[in-house]
Amino acid sequence: MLLSVAICTYNRAALLERCLESLAAQSAAADAFALLVVDNNCSDGTAQVLERQRQPLPNLRVIHETRQGLSHARNAALAATATPFLAFLDDDAIASPGWVEAALAYLEKADPAVAVVGGPIIPILSRPIPAWIPPWTYPYLTIIDLGDQPRRSSSESLFAGANVIFRVDALRAIGGFCPALGRRGASLLSNEEVYLWQLLRQRGYACAYEPSIPVDHLVDAERLTYRWLMRRLFAEGLSACTMARLLGRSDDPPPLLYLLYVSLLTLRTALGPASLAALLRRRLSRDLVARHAELALKLGRARACWRPGGHERGLRLELLPRRHRHRPLSARADRCLQRRSAIRRVRRVRRVRRTGLCS
Repeated sequence: MLLSVAICTYNRAALLERCLESLAAQSAAADAFALLVVDNNCSDGTAQVLERQRQPLPNLRVIHETRQGLSHARNAALAATATPFLAFLDDDAIASPGWVEAALAYLEKADPAVAVVGGPIIPILSRPIPAWIPPWTYPYLTIIDLGDQPRRSSSESLFAGANVIFRVDALRAIGGFCPALGRRGASLLSNEEVYLWQLLRQRGYACAYEPSIPVDHLVDAERLTYRWLMRRLFAEGLSACTMARLLGRSDDPPPLLYLLYVSLLTLRTALGPASLAALLRRRLSRDLVARHAELALKLGRARACWRPGGHERGLRLELLPRRHRHRPLSARADRCLQRRSAIRRVRRVRRVRRTGLCS
């Protein structure tokens, strides 16, 4: 057997079931590949989903990983695999019917120098991508389309973790995934695959892009909001700085000076009159969001400089709106607005009375 497919999951039973159904519907026979599902402390209906899928997927093997985090879960899959290649699919991805067959065809003739193979990741959109989201941020939504021709690179990253295949011996030689990076629960930390790719590059490996192994990937409505995008880019800045330190390439500026620089940039970029007016009126433009996205990256880096190893939850981006126009107001916000309206009405009445008395 040449290939194992691993799915790491945490409390997304309904999405996991769709992913497993897509693997049960493959054109390749079930005994052509091994299937590993890593249960990372799931407390929803994941166990019931896995039990239902054992009949259509006789090659299914369940692994329980109690250490929370995507990197821990992926390392558990790496330790359990017995095949030369290990693929990772996100639990909200849906493999195309010929995905396994195309992957096996590619791997049978793969160059030994290629340690990573990525494929297209086609978004399943719950609603259209808003016009204000800059195209350069699409990869942070896990949208990958590098064309219909195979590609290869020894410097550029051509893959994302939702649809990637690794050479197992190369992955084990560098120690697997780094637990300091990658998602942990609700955290948006990332770059665990990018870090691996940098280590593989140092050992002379290349990566490839194969258009014949596409997956569909859910982009839910939350990811298409201003708040989620800012959180994601803040976590990206934090993750990139952490990765640079792990690679020994840290060029961190003095923390106080960099914090002062980012503070001044925040005042200029996010708290300027035009920016505040646009945010208060919920009138977002691509140019405004692009500037705020770059600021969120710098804020993430500032957090990493100020507190190495810190978690992105430790610094709240209070300057960013907590909701967007399509989301209803919370009860607390609604009460606050009602109080403000009442105060304005009282002041208006007093002003009228004063004017009447003066006349």
